[in-house]
Amino acid sequence: MPVYTGTTVDELALIADVAGACVGSHTRAALARRVAAAAARHLPLRALALAWADDGAGLEAVALRRTRGGWEVEDDVAPHAAAVREALAALGPLERPGRGRGGPTLVLPLFEAGAPAGGAVLTLASARGEPVAGSSAPGLLRALAAVLLVGHRACRTIERVAATSLRAHEENRALRRRMAAQAPLLADARSPVLLAALSQADLVAEHDTTVLLRGESGTGKGVLARRIHARSARAGGPFVHVDCAALPPALVESELFGHEAGAFTGATRRHVGKVERAAGGTLFLDEVGELLPTMQGKLLRLLQEGRFERVGGERPLASRARVIAATHRPLEQMIVDGQWRADLYHRLAVFPIHVPPLRERPEDVPPLVEAALARAAARLSRRAPPRVTDDALARLVAHPWPGNARELENLLERAAILARGGAIDGRALDEAGLAPPPRSHHLPPADGGPVTTLDDAVRAALARALRAAGGRIYGPGGAAALLGLKPSTLQTKMAALGLRRADFLAP
Repeated sequence: MPVYTGTTVDELALIADVAGACVGSHTRAALARRVAAAAARHLPLRALALAWADDGAGLEAVALRRTRGGWEVEDDVAPHAAAVREALAALGPLERPGRGRGGPTLVLPLFEAGAPAGGAVLTLASARGEPVAGSSAPGLLRALAAVLLVGHRACRTIERVAATSLRAHEENRALRRRMAAQAPLLADARSPVLLAALSQADLVAEHDTTVLLRGESGTGKGVLARRIHARSARAGGPFVHVDCAALPPALVESELFGHEAGAFTGATRRHVGKVERAAGGTLFLDEVGELLPTMQGKLLRLLQEGRFERVGGERPLASRARVIAATHRPLEQMIVDGQWRADLYHRLAVFPIHVPPLRERPEDVPPLVEAALARAAARLSRRAPPRVTDDALARLVAHPWPGNARELENLLERAAILARGGAIDGRALDEAGLAPPPRSHHLPPADGGPVTTLDDAVRAALARALRAAGGRIYGPGGAAALLGLKPSTLQTKMAALGLRRADFLAP
């Protein structure tokens, strides 16, 4: 390979200009352009190709050619490939970065004005400073190689930071879009029970108190958790959602707390867990009742001491995340059954909020219908959401909705498709799978006895079932099964009507 043998080069000035070109270069293309302009002040250049091979995995290159307007990046680096390959071959086997004395290797062929394409006049060397070919100025090669390696590493770091920042901005925008789409679930609340829950959420949002959201699946616990985060002092920090029910038991600890390299088979590098990622923001533990007892102790330490350890780690780390948990499971009964730690329950339920099911707040159904149909129209690429007839809306309000808002939204999307662009009426609801309204029953003639309130009648029915089941709520023969209710629904009604399970336990 021919080498540059000119005697008029001011080596110190060349090195200083190349070092100055490396400062402030945010991309590798910008680095190559600035280095080319700096070197051209000392060498008769017409083209430059900057190449790097990291970890021996492959070769990437940026090629530039000189024009009247300056240096332009070339899409095709093939004319310079021969010089790059020759330079890399002279380096010998590449070592992995960070292993031994090796590091990322840069090759910088400089093409003299008038020389044929591919004719290198100066090639820079590896991180060890070894020249690629014999040179009359090996010191110059070593100095330039060191400067360019530092510049390349700085560009690579900046690019990684920029990519991470871009991902964070995209996630933030996606979160804002989801919150905007779900806002009608809370913003248009009309029922007193949901307004009370929202008032409690807004009250606790300004504090770092741990919150436990309780309610059936599909009631909007996740939406309420995001509302608390958005109205807190941590709104500028991350909102990290962890679905405890979706994590395999063997990976729960690693996903929550992270792990060190070599902590277990397959752990080739350090993994930052959800707790660390939520630093300065909110950690939302959805379906926390699904955690196994082995993980409950580690979560208790996190809440009690504010500290945790990565799997395989040797030193405790401090947590800077606010915790919001949610569950549809009856944790009090799980404590009685030995499935949940009482001390963890009290740490989680510092500020419990009950999110009422949709059947307890029929006033919220009309705004939910309007918002759900607007989202369905957008997904179906329709100009406007379909209209709902009065009879159909009355059926939607009267339906018990065991799947809550999620079931309502899915049914309305099916109905919008089946309506074929027309209004959603009773027929469309029937085709979408909505159960028909119950037939009316004639009341027996009045016997002249006293009339009780509805709450008294419901309280009496619950008391009879609890007494017959000996205070047991769950399982076959339990009070919930006798009444045809979900256990969580029965417990909600018991709390509302002032009934205590302990009063019905068999002696």
